Amino acid sequence: MYHDNQFVAIIMHQIVEFGLVIVENSVYFVGEYIFTNMAGPVLTTFLNDYKFPLTGIPSPFHGQNTAANFELDYRNTVDPFLGEGWMDTYFLGEILYGGQGCDLEPDFFDFMDDQEFSQLVISESAATCGLNNIARSPIGKLDLNEQRLNQFFGVNNLKFDTTSFAKHIPVF
Repeated sequence: MYHDNQFVAIIMHQIVEFGLVIVENSVYFVGEYIFTNMAGPVLTTFLNDYKFPLTGIPSPFHGQNTAANFELDYRNTVDPFLGEGWMDTYFLGEILYGGQGCDLEPDFFDFMDDQEFSQLVISESAATCGLNNIARSPIGKLDLNEQRLNQFFGVNNLKFDTTSFAKHIPVF
């Protein structure tokens, strides 16, 4: 703490230090109340209900000029594990489109043990939900014409008319 008057600076520093000691010692008794009823709603609002916006995600297909907005739901499903120089976190990982998800029940999974590298593990249900939501969005739909088909395959000689389909589909 800085103040022009050295005596006031010392008193302010001691008040802050004493306040920290009081908080550290009282958290043992009232910590659950503080973190669930007081800090919990504030953190939830501050962290956007544990949803991270993914805005303007473009289509992964060449020739498609669409984009969509998603949200990543990163609510914790299990308390994080802290170790010496590492941390394991487990979060839902649901990709929401238009505020809609899949009502996932978190699958149990585990990290590979005794590995000294970063890992991202995605459960089958979270991956399926994310891909289904991407398919529901504009980037999950293909709008093909001759120009976009040539862009999609990176060529310029494909014809997109009934004569090109005639040998594959006899109706044409």
